[in-house]
Amino acid sequence: MNAITQHTVYLNRQRRARWAFTLTEVMISIALVLVIILGVNQVFALANKAISGGMALSEINRNTRNAQSVLYNDLTHAEIDRAPFFFIKSESLAALRNREDQLSDHDYVPTDTLANADLHIRTIDRNGNGVDTDAGDITPRAFLTPRTHRADQLMFFTRTLARRQTGDVNSYTTGVGSSEQYVCYGHLRKPDLINTAQIIKAGRLPGIGTAGTAQTASSNPYNFFATDWVLGRNCFILRQPEVTQTGDHVIRDFSSNTNGTNVVYVARSLDADTDPASTSTAPFSQGSGVTTTGTVDTTQQTQWSYYDVMGINIDRGRGVIQKALANGSTTWFNNVDFRFNGFPTPTRPLSREGVSRTVPCFVNHCTQFVVEFAGDFLAQSPDTGAVTGVTNGTGGGTDGQIDYIIADPTTKKRTIRWYGFPRDVNGDGKIVNGTDVVPVRDAIGSVPVLASAGAVWFERDINNPITGIPMKPDYGIETSSVVAVARGAQYRAVWGPDTGSLPRPKMIRIVMAIDDPAARIGGEQTFEFIIELPQ
Repeated sequence: MNAITQHTVYLNRQRRARWAFTLTEVMISIALVLVIILGVNQVFALANKAISGGMALSEINRNTRNAQSVLYNDLTHAEIDRAPFFFIKSESLAALRNREDQLSDHDYVPTDTLANADLHIRTIDRNGNGVDTDAGDITPRAFLTPRTHRADQLMFFTRTLARRQTGDVNSYTTGVGSSEQYVCYGHLRKPDLINTAQIIKAGRLPGIGTAGTAQTASSNPYNFFATDWVLGRNCFILRQPEVTQTGDHVIRDFSSNTNGTNVVYVARSLDADTDPASTSTAPFSQGSGVTTTGTVDTTQQTQWSYYDVMGINIDRGRGVIQKALANGSTTWFNNVDFRFNGFPTPTRPLSREGVSRTVPCFVNHCTQFVVEFAGDFLAQSPDTGAVTGVTNGTGGGTDGQIDYIIADPTTKKRTIRWYGFPRDVNGDGKIVNGTDVVPVRDAIGSVPVLASAGAVWFERDINNPITGIPMKPDYGIETSSVVAVARGAQYRAVWGPDTGSLPRPKMIRIVMAIDDPAARIGGEQTFEFIIELPQ
């Protein structure tokens, strides 16, 4: 074999003996690729979470802007002095945020009694030891937290042009309008279930707010968790019916034909109208029936949100309340204190009633709705803010200025004094008179004795203006033995014909929180609106 042949053989052997990756190198390469894939996946997951959270926040902000516009328009056109009433009701409800929140709770049991469910929802493991019943684990009812929620109501009358938003028996919309309205804000009762065969008239309250045994996610599937709640706005067009030659009391819709079509409206009973001893508060009361001619049909009732026209105007409505008072109804306001039904989606098959029930749905996933008021109810020292006079129903005891708080006696800087259900506004963990929201009664120090004949104090309930809320030095205290605010406690401030010449509120503050049911954001987003009422 010559030299050339030997060299050729050597080269061929070199080609056959090429180097390859070892098993260790292959495993390291695969590990590095997996790390890169996991990193890319994490980047995409974080980006998706950020985008989802941003979309949720955008939706919440959009809904809040729309709500603010409607609230402002309603309250700036409110009728205060000559209206039948101006009604604020406040209460606190305990509720879990969502399903994940329920599963993470250590002591919540779905079959608990109402009292135990309320307590277990409000007990939170703050020190991380897996026990929810340590000292300091109980959340007082008067605080706004992810477990304690305010479900206030606001009912008043307005004077502005508006059209009805629902239809009649065989129509989805009508052209009836008016320059007077009755507006009700508050969380809605949502149906127990969606039934394809009929419209469910009975609805559940938010959370565990009903008496008896506690509701569960099974017994109240559409209204149990706080993120399920829907803030409602029921706006009733007020029209005084005309009396025809046949004696019928009708409201006509001329948008469909020149002769007009009789509209179904929530009615004042003709018998109650002619009975001099009547104490009826219809059509504003729960159970008020409807009619097209004046003869009332109670198989359709106002709280079911089927019809949004009332056969009455503001002046006559005030006369209805005055008549009930004249006939001895000192608790007339109980009749108008109720929640309306509603559901975010129409029932199937599509019907006029099913569509009508979606109209009151104002803000979805509203976990907090707080209503507070300010006004000139006291006379105060301009140097210290101390109370020097109390309104007595005859115009005395006030100083012509909206009540204020002077927190720093050196600077004498004033802040508005807000009244309502007790609430911590400065975040110090206390709810005390002079810095936080408390009833007017607390600022005065007692329930005032009114000098005007026949007048009653606007913070309601005889001999105890705030049911279940005795006057306390600090409403933010709650332990196993001390309860500052009882379960089911309510605050009701109602101005009506029986409050005489007592001052009315001049400003309304609304605190609203909206959450995302899919938990794309860390928690509820809170907004505050301050609206000056017309004087």
